[in-house]
Amino acid sequence: MSNNNKVVRAWLKRAEYDLETAKAMLEARRYLYVGVMAQQAVEKLFKAVYFKKFRKEAPRTHNLVYLAELVDISELDLNFLGKLTYLYSESRYSLTISITKNEAKEVYKKCLEVFSWLKKELLK
Repeated sequence: MSNNNKVVRAWLKRAEYDLETAKAMLEARRYLYVGVMAQQAVEKLFKAVYFKKFRKEAPRTHNLVYLAELVDISELDLNFLGKLTYLYSESRYSLTISITKNEAKEVYKKCLEVFSWLKKELLK
């Protein structure tokens, strides 16, 4: 396995770990952290796609819409990517943000769809 493939696989492994953690947070009823870990899972997959495409580390950003633009992926729901970015940022800097159980379930469900789509792109 080439060194480039190792980097891509490492990003994928971390993304899968974060996706599993999002599910665990849903089961533990820690709903805000479903959004946080969903964002992290998608971010890491974007960074894997970026590395595969450009053979260099992606910019250090948490903005999923920006990452989607960098790798020229417009097929994904940019509004949802923006929502994940917002949840992640606000969870770090705001004491008033929260999400309900139903919102967390919807975030997780949509995250699974985005994750699956990005993973297929990555493994092409």
